Amino acid sequence: SFNYGGKVLFAECGIKLEDESFFYVPVGYFTIDKPQTDDDWRTVSLSAYDDIARMTAKWSSTLTYPSTAEAILEEITGKYGIAVEFANGLDSILAARTVTESEAASLTAYTEREVCGFIAGLVGANARMNTVGAMKIDWYASPSSSYAVEITAEVQWQNGFKKTSEDHFEISSITSGIDDKVFTAGT
Repeated sequence: SFNYGGKVLFAECGIKLEDESFFYVPVGYFTIDKPQTDDDWRTVSLSAYDDIARMTAKWSSTLTYPSTAEAILEEITGKYGIAVEFANGLDSILAARTVTESEAASLTAYTEREVCGFIAGLVGANARMNTVGAMKIDWYASPSSSYAVEITAEVQWQNGFKKTSEDHFEISSITSGIDDKVFTAGT
């Protein structure tokens, strides 16, 4: 019998075209975990996860702080041999984002996977595994050329928002999370 556990599989999603040929789009690389059978291994059910699923350890760092958000991300992914790809401009933005010693200390309550998400979120991006097995740091939406974020009045008024000032203001702190998993950036 074949040992499926721990093996890496490459998945594709395909569609059948009018000419009866198939067109396949890569989905990504996945490591098989817990193969199961109900018929003495004649058929096998596989659960498989991308590489980010391995990042379950509590985050710790050997970097000296203050450091950069990019350095933290690369330290984590380097531990697993995962390449990092950055969308337009995000590598330089993360390289310019300083993470203080106190900010880093607050991250030690989280897993490596969660810290990768927090780091990407600091600049309005997300972290995901792409179809070639690299961690892709990408924008949620295409930013303007200045990377400025604009929240329109239409969005501001949802859920009972009360406009109290016509002047521009700067957000210097943001808190996100639920229950005991809350992350705060800024003061």
